[in-house]
Amino acid sequence: MEQRRRGVSNEEMPIRFLIDPGRHQIRVALSGVVTREDLRAYFENVRSNPRAELDELIDLTEADPSAITSDQIAAIAHAAREIEPGTRAARVAIVAPGDVAFGLARMYEAQQDRLSNTIRVFRDLAEAEEWLALENGV
Repeated sequence: MEQRRRGVSNEEMPIRFLIDPGRHQIRVALSGVVTREDLRAYFENVRSNPRAELDELIDLTEADPSAITSDQIAAIAHAAREIEPGTRAARVAIVAPGDVAFGLARMYEAQQDRLSNTIRVFRDLAEAEEWLALENGV
């Protein structure tokens, strides 16, 4: 199984991702303090690198979302809705074990109900992976 590592990550941007063609998914990990600008840069990267039909697993386990407000979540959700339907992830599993991250992820999920993809928020990585695997028939 070939894996390609592409980064939007550098010293100032705590977002990195791995495209895993074998699992038919993108695994995104956020760490440290995550800002609206970090998330905006990630969505810009999404626009320039189509991920049609790939599932996305977003892991917030090591992220500190304290710099993100509910208004910013609304803006991020709006930016995500602007991504062309053929280029966004098929299904998105967000792992948010902490209370603040979980609450913000649920707000994001609620604001995405008009999208063609399915978004679910989990507190446990194994449950998120199981959901994606079941849906893919893996």
